[in-house]
Amino acid sequence: MELQTLQEALKVEIQIHQKLVAQMKQDPQNADLKKQLHELQAKITALSEKQVGSSANKQQSVCREVKRRNAAFKGELHVFRV
Repeated sequence: MELQTLQEALKVEIQIHQKLVAQMKQDPQNADLKKQLHELQAKITALSEKQVGSSANKQQSVCREVKRRNAAFKGELHVFRV
């Protein structure tokens, strides 16, 4: 999943989580709400982990590109020094 898509999905799940927490305050003994909340927390955790992985991959790609461009630039400088 693309980073932006993950962030949007995470935002939606967090909004749903906030609504469930508000419902839990009204009915703290509701077993169904507790189950939904637990499942949603697992889903949010999974999305967060994917987001971190996606972000790390993006950073690595940017790093590789910067290194590639720096190497090319150094090669160009070498040509001008001769």
